Parts: sequence; C-alpha cells; structure tokens
Amino acid sequence: MNNNLIRYITSRIKNSKFKCKNCGLCCKTSEIMLSAREIGGISYALNIEKEEFIKKFLELKKIHKTKIIENRIYEISGECYVIKKNNNGDCPFYIEKDNKSYCNIYEYRPIVCRLFPFTWEYFPDTNSINIDYSENGWNNCQGIEKNKQSNWDDIRDIVTGNVILSMIQSNELQMNGKLTQKLKIN
Repeated sequence: MNNNLIRYITSRIKNSKFKCKNCGLCCKTSEIMLSAREIGGISYALNIEKEEFIKKFLELKKIHKTKIIENRIYEISGECYVIKKNNNGDCPFYIEKDNKSYCNIYEYRPIVCRLFPFTWEYFPDTNSINIDYSENGWNNCQGIEKNKQSNWDDIRDIVTGNVILSMIQSNELQMNGKLTQKLKIN
C-alpha cells in the first residue's frame, strides 16, 4: 500500500470559504468526546489530577450519532467521556469577552474542537480521506461562506493534520471497545 494519504474534498468545500469568526457556536452546540490521551493532556495542562478532571468536567455517556458524508451515513454508537456542559449549555472552558469567544484551554483543546466545522471519512483500501463540512457546521457555522471560491489551499494542511489526529482518536476509542461505527449507504 502507498504510504501517502490521498486527500479529497467535497464540492461543498470547493464552493465555499471558511474563516473562524470566533462566534462560539461550536462551543455551544458540539458534543465534545475525549480520548484517554486528551483527558491526560488537558488535566496535565490544568495541573489537576486526571481523576479530579474527570469528576469535575466529564461524564461517561452513551453515544449514538449520525455522520453524513456525501450520501453515506455513519452511525457511531457506544460510550465515551464527553465534556459536561455548564448550566447555560456551553462548554465549561468557553468564555465570552468583548463580543468575542475564547477557549480557556485553546492550546490543549480536543480534536473535535480543532476539527470543527469539518468531518472526514477514511477509505483504507486506497489510503484516502474524504473531507467535508459536518452537518452542524454546514448548517450553522457563521465562518462558512457558501457559494464563494474555495480557500482550500489556505487551510488544507491544518484541516488534514486535525483529520489525522481525529482518525487516531477514533481508532483509540474503537480499540478500547467504547465506540463502534456502521456504514449505511442511501
């Protein structure tokens, strides 16, 4: 097999532009799943014990999500740790100041946060990935300008790096027996 990962992007990405507007929508609407590696890294960065971090900020939750990429539906189910939302439904690390959104753990933020508003699908037989906007991102993200010429070259390496980290995280969660993924084709 070829060691080079082949990247494909969907027509939605080709026909749009993305630039984060710091609106905080992703901090308010995303369910943020964490791998063991992320739990260890964030608790270390916050200088608290991993068990204390889990107790204070996480909950073990049963997951059943649907991910749609170019008419293929992926159902993801199982259980994993997710960040508990605060009383108003926001991520506890989200802060708003001067009409801008900020993340208290930005340098250590989870892969889900780094990847938003994008999602991916991997084809092992061709060692390729198909990158698209997540449905939540496409429908709600203020940073996506539809019907504009793509700026894919500007964000390609950042998005691809985060996709690869997300693939690693997904593999870790699946190897730990916590998540399973099924494909349905419409």
